[in-house]
Amino acid sequence: MTAEVITELNAASDLLRAAMGRYLKACIAMQNYSFKNHTHSHKLSIRAASELPLVASIESKFQQAKAAISRTRNNSSSISPVGALPPEILSRIFHLVLQLSPRPCTSAFVWRQLPYTGESLISEHPDLLAHVCSRWRQVAISDPTLWSHINITPSLSPSQKLLGRAQVYAARADPLPLDIDIVDGVSSMHPDRRSPVAVNVTPVQFLASVATRIRSLELITQYPTTSQEEFISILITCFTLCVPGTLRRLTMLRKHSSDMGRISGRPCSLGNKLSFLSHDQQRLESILSSLNSLQLDGWYIDWSSRAYHGLTELHLTSVGLQTLYIFKSELLAILKSSPALRIFQFGLKMDNDIPDELETSILDVPVPLDNLEVLSLISVGHGSLGTVLQILAPGSKPLQLSIDDPYKYADEYLFTVIAQFLARSNVTKLQVRARGSRDTRLTTGLLGLIPHLRALVLVGYSCDYIVSTSGLPFEFREPDKPYCLDALYVVCCRIFTHDGALLQLVKKHSFQKLVFFECSFSGRLSPPAAELEELRSTLSAFCPVVQFVRRDDPNPIEDWDIDPSVLEDFIWD
Repeated sequence: MTAEVITELNAASDLLRAAMGRYLKACIAMQNYSFKNHTHSHKLSIRAASELPLVASIESKFQQAKAAISRTRNNSSSISPVGALPPEILSRIFHLVLQLSPRPCTSAFVWRQLPYTGESLISEHPDLLAHVCSRWRQVAISDPTLWSHINITPSLSPSQKLLGRAQVYAARADPLPLDIDIVDGVSSMHPDRRSPVAVNVTPVQFLASVATRIRSLELITQYPTTSQEEFISILITCFTLCVPGTLRRLTMLRKHSSDMGRISGRPCSLGNKLSFLSHDQQRLESILSSLNSLQLDGWYIDWSSRAYHGLTELHLTSVGLQTLYIFKSELLAILKSSPALRIFQFGLKMDNDIPDELETSILDVPVPLDNLEVLSLISVGHGSLGTVLQILAPGSKPLQLSIDDPYKYADEYLFTVIAQFLARSNVTKLQVRARGSRDTRLTTGLLGLIPHLRALVLVGYSCDYIVSTSGLPFEFREPDKPYCLDALYVVCCRIFTHDGALLQLVKKHSFQKLVFFECSFSGRLSPPAAELEELRSTLSAFCPVVQFVRRDDPNPIEDWDIDPSVLEDFIWD
């Protein structure tokens, strides 16, 4: 077959070359004749004019032939080895590319990087992959799973284009379930907001058309009053038209909030001001009961809701402008309703509503969470940290733990609770944040209680000297024997390059990798390169890998719950 195709192409090429040569000579002869004979006949002009459509047609056919030839050439494994890959392998590679930025909206919210201008926050990877070449486009469009993640930005004029894009994605993903992210990242005062653009569909109309397919819904807003009515309309639309059992993941985040949004089927009172979502309670519960992942910050669902039953991932945090409280009994009920919880992030304040006579019996039996892998209690506060740790009993799985530095409080009761928690847990990764004063000194007494620790993250410390732990309970004192860790991440810390605490730490203990992320060195955020190189050389004598990472570099600890306020306020004097 190959020989026949080549033979036909050779014959056609020879005929075309001969015909084009003869045709070109005839056209040039006609041109030369017309230049020499200015009084040439009208018949010649008419004939020349009639030839132009043919030339245009030939140009079009040549473009088609060129495209076919180029595609054939590019399909050769010797020219483009990736072209030899079967479609299923190429599609798998596309999925790996998409996983580089799986949920840009949530990541930007957590790290406080939502855009303040007309910039839209979306992933363009699927579109780019479909425009590389015809084969990539064919493979990409034929794989519906590549198009099931849809981004919408309601407040920006580019959002109208995104709505058209969303409709295309939904059609290409059909009939698969959809993951929809809606982020509103600009101030209502921004001049690009609500600019007049001709639209065929609104966000609410689009969501109504795909509500029965929504598997994951992410709502993020930047400002207290930004699109609040529209966001509530979006929620009502989704919860009215969603099919019970389909919605698996719900994320609702507000970066700034002077009130606490509450989703409920009945009026409730919490805090000073509330926005209500009036909805049929039974239907709302039937939709929320199928969730396995729930992330709330600034918007909240009634603590008694079935939304908290059967979860594997739960994030309850507060925007900070108004503290939200939860009763201890309510938190206990939530945890007992989700025994398979793998990820738990908690940052609310807690009130104790349990009578003293029942307190001891309840706390003597912590809630077993055998599958817990990630526990973040950053910003819980002194009064609640001990209580939360007291009611949790992780299983034997490796645990990633994030807490505020307990040494700030010098509370012997808290030390005891932490020691008991660590004794019944298998902590292998630990983040400790220096809360409050920027002059909190580095101390390592906590590490003696974590025998299986493999990675340590220190956030917001002033690493000038190590505080003595001699005045603390015995189990919290600095361990005499050196310990060995795979990695030490130093985040937003003040580093002293000569004989500081960090150098003492690295000399005494063994670290395979040391990473500095957004740190200052001897009081400077951007020290001379020679100074950093000197520090790297000094540390490399004790640690095989030493890295200096800036904020605009890939985030080495994006999976950790790093408090963004540390990054925002990190300006050393």
